[in-house]
Amino acid sequence: MMNMHRSSLAVKASASTSSKSAPSAAKTTKALNITKSNLVGSQGGSATRNVDGVVYTIKYDAEKDTVIIKDLVNRFVYDAEVGEKDNRISLIWETATPLAGPPSFQQLQMVLKGDGPGPEIINGRVAMAAFLGISVVELISGQTAFSTLATPVGAASAITLALLTFAASIAPAFTGKVSIDKVFPNTNASYPDQQLPYYFSPLAESINGRAAMIGVAALFINEAIRGTPVF
Repeated sequence: MMNMHRSSLAVKASASTSSKSAPSAAKTTKALNITKSNLVGSQGGSATRNVDGVVYTIKYDAEKDTVIIKDLVNRFVYDAEVGEKDNRISLIWETATPLAGPPSFQQLQMVLKGDGPGPEIINGRVAMAAFLGISVVELISGQTAFSTLATPVGAASAITLALLTFAASIAPAFTGKVSIDKVFPNTNASYPDQQLPYYFSPLAESINGRAAMIGVAALFINEAIRGTPVF
């Protein structure tokens, strides 16, 4: 009898627990110092606000009765929250969505700055292609890399290689396939779908690029001292 009573209490407790509604997901908001009524009325449905050094464009969509917030520098669009009491507009951080279209100049500066991931990855890619190109040219012509680069064709080829590698590296961001902050892969990333072997990874590219940069530098030093091609 006691066991049956305990079982009944357990069932009731379980039913009581499951009937409680799940807590709503936490969200982080940022006030933009403008009310919806002011935006629709005196601002004509469009306004800009500079908050913490970031300029946001705020627009009211009359058809959907919604407010759209955009950060055109960092290229993000946010959903808005309108306060029930004060009618003030705030953006919701968790709703940040990359804007379609090419990245802004400021975004390119962020990924291509000296301490960013871009320069090392691009230099590594150029070095890998250059090392392969130099070895092929030296085997065919029998000339050193210095001799080849001293010619108009050799110099133009080297510049073209660097420019094409740079363009190919940032092209996915301009075509809208990836956001600018993801155009250069994280060295800790991997391919969970296993479409490529494990050794085709951002970390492997980074290591190979560094090795190629050292290899190209060593090749030039060797040829400058010996005066003869390595290959």
